[in-house]
Amino acid sequence: MPSTDAGERYELLLVEDSPGDVDLIRERLSDVPGYRFVLTTAQSLAEAFRCLAAARFDGIVLDLHLPDSAGLATLEQLRARHPGVPVIVLSGDARPELRLEVRRSGAEEFIGKNEPASRLLARSILYALERHRAGVLHGQVRRLIAGSPDGIIVTDRSGRVLFVNEASARLFGRDVEELIGESSGFSVQDGQTLEIDVLRSGERRNAELRVVQCDWQDTPAFLATVRDITERNRLSEQLRHAQKLDAIGQLAGGVAHDFNNLLTVILACAEFSLDAVPADNPARRQIEEIQRAGRRAASLTHQLLTFARRRSSTPQVVDLNDVLANTRSMLERLLGAHIDIRMSLEPALEAILVDQDQMSQVIANLAVNARDAMPRGGILSFETSNQVLDEAAAREVLLTPGNYVRLRVQDTGVGMDTTVMRRLFEPFFTTKKEGGTGLGLSIVHGIVTQDGGQIAVDSAPGSGTTFTLYLPAVADEIDTMTPVLPPVVGGSERVLLVEDEPGVRDVVAQMLQLRGYQVQEAADGDQALAAVRAADGQFDLVLTDVVMPGTSGWALGQVLRVEFPDVKVIFMSGYSDAVIAQHGVTLTHDLVILQKPFSTETLLRTVRRALDH
Repeated sequence: MPSTDAGERYELLLVEDSPGDVDLIRERLSDVPGYRFVLTTAQSLAEAFRCLAAARFDGIVLDLHLPDSAGLATLEQLRARHPGVPVIVLSGDARPELRLEVRRSGAEEFIGKNEPASRLLARSILYALERHRAGVLHGQVRRLIAGSPDGIIVTDRSGRVLFVNEASARLFGRDVEELIGESSGFSVQDGQTLEIDVLRSGERRNAELRVVQCDWQDTPAFLATVRDITERNRLSEQLRHAQKLDAIGQLAGGVAHDFNNLLTVILACAEFSLDAVPADNPARRQIEEIQRAGRRAASLTHQLLTFARRRSSTPQVVDLNDVLANTRSMLERLLGAHIDIRMSLEPALEAILVDQDQMSQVIANLAVNARDAMPRGGILSFETSNQVLDEAAAREVLLTPGNYVRLRVQDTGVGMDTTVMRRLFEPFFTTKKEGGTGLGLSIVHGIVTQDGGQIAVDSAPGSGTTFTLYLPAVADEIDTMTPVLPPVVGGSERVLLVEDEPGVRDVVAQMLQLRGYQVQEAADGDQALAAVRAADGQFDLVLTDVVMPGTSGWALGQVLRVEFPDVKVIFMSGYSDAVIAQHGVTLTHDLVILQKPFSTETLLRTVRRALDH
């Protein structure tokens, strides 16, 4: 309400056709200290409607008998068209039954013109207006509380519930009437903020509780707001998990470079030694063990990069049923006879776009995880199906709506509790006392999400575990042709080898020289560029590391492309694609990058392919 120097101001519409009554009412409304009533008069119901359409009024003082309307119909018409404006009826007919009907029809007050109360007309109108205002405010507060997404609970000093809203009842999975009078179940203290667990229909929810003091029906009490933060905590946990993956991934990507350089030397020297040692020499077995250990180390590096999404992949359109069928014999050897493997495969399964080797790794890791959960044997089931996720279903698994291929991997093992499940995909987290690296399921998570999918887990102690993978379906035809690899041959071309690590440079040079290539070595990009310019571009191929001190291999390749476009360039690196890209390399489909460590066979095929095209 606007206020003036004369006090609080009320705009009233007086609907009265008697000039004498108008003057009397105006006089009686003029002597209330602290309040000012501003009257607009209307002599008929039609004129009242015109006034109400043109201005806003705090209340209406209404005579029921007007030239164009009489009796309760006057009030009813006015209430029907303007239900939000309070009406005070002023009438010369003071019959009790009329008074009752007027109140039933929605009037705030009934005042007889000839009653003693009419002398207190101003105060009666004021009380009626304030009562209406309080009722409106009360209704607004009730609607706000009822519509609040947060729970609101009022308790006495001992924690007994005096009031709860619907949001609280939903959070606790109870009816409002059930909660009134019960103990709140949590300690209350002014100004406290704490997190509580709420068990609702067997589901544990997290809630944030804030408590302040209040008065409830003139009695000291506590007002607690309760917010369901289960989803927020879940998203925070996902963020922390993603940050852990990113941190481990950065570490793995950096370490992989030096590690892969060492493995390149180890594996190359093992190859050279095997070529030089006769088959019946006892030393050959030890050399083969060195080679196997080196390959396992290279595999571990790839696993680290895979779960951290730092490893390059070669996705292709495949049938998941074929991947499962091809891995079955391997799984039988891996799991042992005490595990019964069962497969239920959808005959018309849609294709997916994945790295086939990585998907085989996913299946193997899930199988090993299931085997460890069934030490005395059990059943491991694989089930594939086509799945269409609508918006609601996709939101449940954090995907976009569309067509997916679903893989369910179910075991009859010991199961997991919620504490283990929350950390299941966390790198290096393991429940195995011996032999567990904590990378298996992290790798699974990394591969599945890298391919645009998601993985859900359902488990309980004693009830086994089900992993459900959703992978985006593709409409492309599956190419079943097996690529034909070119023969491994050497050559006599001139090759400039650019590598800052002496051990790697030495073994790669030997790989090429043993097959007839003429190799000149350079320790960095600056030396290499000087050598090419001195030879006037008379090199057939430049094989260069990507990341080196000074002029990088990528920068060298860019200069050669401009100055000597006929010289072929092959890049090699121990870094992952993500780290390579951070050094300014533009990764394209026609860019040839040899990932360290590589075998002599891979190197020779790559070199020959580049020279022959």
